[in-house]
Amino acid sequence: MSESSPFNQDITRSRSDLPLYRGAMTLVPHDGDTRLGTGTIHLFCGGAQRHLRVHFEQTDGKSLSTLPQSPDGKFGRGTTHMQLPLGSPFYVFVTAGTRHLIGESQLITADPQVKYRALELYLLNTLIPDVDTTWTLGDWNAALERTPCSYDLTRVSLPINEINLTHRLVLRRKDGLSFSWSDVQPHIDEFLLFLSFANCSQVIAPISYGRTNGTLEWFRFEAPKRTFPTNRRSWATRLTPQQLEEARECFRTATENPFWGSIIRRAVSWQTLVDLARYESDEQALFTVQTLLEMLAYAVLVEDAAVLSEDGYGKLPAADRITLSCGHSNQSVAVPYGETDEPRTFCASNSIANAGELIAVLRNKLIRPTKKNREYLARVPSRVQDTAVTVGLQIASLIVLKTSGYRGAYFDTTKHDVVAVPWSR
Repeated sequence: MSESSPFNQDITRSRSDLPLYRGAMTLVPHDGDTRLGTGTIHLFCGGAQRHLRVHFEQTDGKSLSTLPQSPDGKFGRGTTHMQLPLGSPFYVFVTAGTRHLIGESQLITADPQVKYRALELYLLNTLIPDVDTTWTLGDWNAALERTPCSYDLTRVSLPINEINLTHRLVLRRKDGLSFSWSDVQPHIDEFLLFLSFANCSQVIAPISYGRTNGTLEWFRFEAPKRTFPTNRRSWATRLTPQQLEEARECFRTATENPFWGSIIRRAVSWQTLVDLARYESDEQALFTVQTLLEMLAYAVLVEDAAVLSEDGYGKLPAADRITLSCGHSNQSVAVPYGETDEPRTFCASNSIANAGELIAVLRNKLIRPTKKNREYLARVPSRVQDTAVTVGLQIASLIVLKTSGYRGAYFDTTKHDVVAVPWSR
């Protein structure tokens, strides 16, 4: 066990040394008016109960609350627990005294115009990169380091019921000048989008600190959306920092294109939805994978390469659209059978010749729930559905990489090895 991943052995260890913030701040509620005040924020992450706790205590007694039903006109205290499963939105519960709930907050932030020299962001439940890495983001330098509760990717299986701030991202301007949140936010959004694509799971940064010469100047806490740590491998697994940087630069250039930028952002969003769905239902994940592949196929074959007319595309079966998309990026259309015989036996007995047919057949049975189709689906082994989702995600990832102009290596999630992208061979 590596020393950088102690949480795997000691559940009392986590990222609990987050700084205490005192100062002016704004609470943005789930419902009601935004509130201003001066207070203290203390964040706790991890420990044996695996939670993220936010504690807010107002220190400015002169600021009155606009919250309804506030008995004393003050914010009081706000404390919340976030524990798995995260099936509902996460808010900071603001109370008067110790028991009376008077409101909820989605965001706590200091003045976004305050300037500082360095911005620290803590990333939630992130696998990749698996080593400390430095990046160049235009006029910015970024250092990404793993925290004491980062994941050990040498393990075959990773825990899925964990909440951990796995990485700390520090951004500074190359010229050393001060900056504010509004100056850097577009670059952060772009970087987190790439990390979400690399992880095939949404990467968010709920906690941010602004510092100047070690002094804490600014703070932001944004309630995380529903998220799970993923134990799945993606195209970016086991890539070197240099390979990731090459892919990120290609990705950045592609997202700056007005047409491809909108396509890629939607594709990454749907990829992360697939990862969430797989915790509950491979069938739901299959719906989303099929939709993702349809969008990419249309964009590539009709709008970009003009291989097909809109009418011609509409007449093609879904399986053929996926197959043509694979051909455009030189991908194999073979079903990856892996180490078990279930997918091979299933495909042979159902006359399924390639990956496109596998995905389309299962999806078509799902959307036409006749008695015959329900009986068919009841006989489909879970490993076959998982194979369809896995290969669909890989097809989508490679299409995005091809579109981005990337010609380096990727991790083949069906063969579990790092290889060259197929269009560069």
